Amino acid sequence: MKVLLAMFREVCLLKRGPQDLPHSTGLLAGLLLVDFALSAIVTGRFGGTQGGALPLAQVAVMLGVMLALPWLALRIAGLAPRFVQTATALVATDIVFTLLALPVLLGIGPIPATPEQITLGQAMLSLVGLTLLVWQTAVRGNILRHALDASFAIGVLIAIGFLIVERLLGGWLFAATAAS
Repeated sequence: MKVLLAMFREVCLLKRGPQDLPHSTGLLAGLLLVDFALSAIVTGRFGGTQGGALPLAQVAVMLGVMLALPWLALRIAGLAPRFVQTATALVATDIVFTLLALPVLLGIGPIPATPEQITLGQAMLSLVGLTLLVWQTAVRGNILRHALDASFAIGVLIAIGFLIVERLLGGWLFAATAAS
């Protein structure tokens, strides 16, 4: 377990890629369960919903999209056998960044109704959150670069594209649900 955690840390530090992780569907399934549970808790607490099934649906869709886009890219590139390790790296690092974001989210607290009500502490923590998002995007870019045999810049561009698709799809699906 220590070796695995060290590998995940090194992936987050851009020192390793998905090819360095074990090819294990069992590990991937376990990580998916942890990521789903953790993300559901965070989404339920900080996602602006008031409990119920909506956070579960949001998390299921977001995890599905997070896995579907690399699967599709790997299929198109003729590199489908790399999916399990790529997905393992993406899910493991998603767990890490969710855990890193928790103190930031707790520190920010409820979002004020108007920009004028934002405190200096909330603004500073928002910058920390933005830094985490940039770092996570770089990590995802590194994972995708290794998986797709691309340059780091191309990997980051693909990661940004995937992030935009994830956010737009999630916003489109769940804005309609929240409005009704």
